[in-house]
Amino acid sequence: MSALFADMITVSTTRVARGHRRGARRDSDRCDRGGKARRERDAGGADAAESKSKPRYQDASAPLEQRVEDLLGRMTLEEKIAQLTTIWTLAVIGPHAAVAQLGGYSNVPRHTVSLLEGIKAKLGNRVRVVTAEGVRLTDKGDWNADEVVLADPQENRRRIQEAVQVAQGADAVVLAVGGSAATSREAWADNHLGDATSIELVGEQNELARALFALGKPVVVVLINGRPQAVAEIAARANALLEGWYLGQEGGTALADILFGDANPGGKLPVTIPRSVGQLPLVYNDALALWDKNMKHVVEPR
Repeated sequence: MSALFADMITVSTTRVARGHRRGARRDSDRCDRGGKARRERDAGGADAAESKSKPRYQDASAPLEQRVEDLLGRMTLEEKIAQLTTIWTLAVIGPHAAVAQLGGYSNVPRHTVSLLEGIKAKLGNRVRVVTAEGVRLTDKGDWNADEVVLADPQENRRRIQEAVQVAQGADAVVLAVGGSAATSREAWADNHLGDATSIELVGEQNELARALFALGKPVVVVLINGRPQAVAEIAARANALLEGWYLGQEGGTALADILFGDANPGGKLPVTIPRSVGQLPLVYNDALALWDKNMKHVVEPR
């Protein structure tokens, strides 16, 4: 999918009054080359065609009903459909919404761009962007710290309620979840552990996702993590799913370009993402050859 949002919804707040009307008219004219607007432009009547495509009431003093009736009367079917799927408010929610996750092997750059910052820079003042943390992964610990303390579940459920309230007023949701350098890291000592018994999302992230899905709004999920995560339920329920891994200091800029159709990386998945720990181990072929200490072939099961 070249544009996770662009293929699902139209993103604009100014197109109704001005740009969208003219832009959609141009698209319609290209499809209907024998149309009246096309003939007017061919005859040098571009100004006349553009003036006819403008809504009659563009000032706030005109009655709302009058402006809406006039606008709907002038719109094509394609334009009406686009307006029904326009985003006015976008919620960017999740533990990775406002934080640029770089991974444990990264230095500390002088400048980073989070997903939230990238989306705000992309949309400017055309769309109202709201945000909430939703869930916190850890209260203590990082890549270097020996002790890692997961966030308190009750506090996370309070954060989920706040995130739901924020999302209720939005037309669509970007949900940024995954892992961090504290929850997926190298173990180098008995008191500095890195292994995990589960590959599910850490903490209450699945609860957050379910609460947002229950709102019935379009939800695009962005995964930011250092190892594959089991996300079968999210993959089944999300309108779109983007695996970002650790994207680096300009990750928010790159994600915004992809979400809104300005870039299509065409990435190929280099690893297998298991549905659960019960599916492990995953190997290249099904036949596991067993060898003795002298590297002599012993048996090939299955």
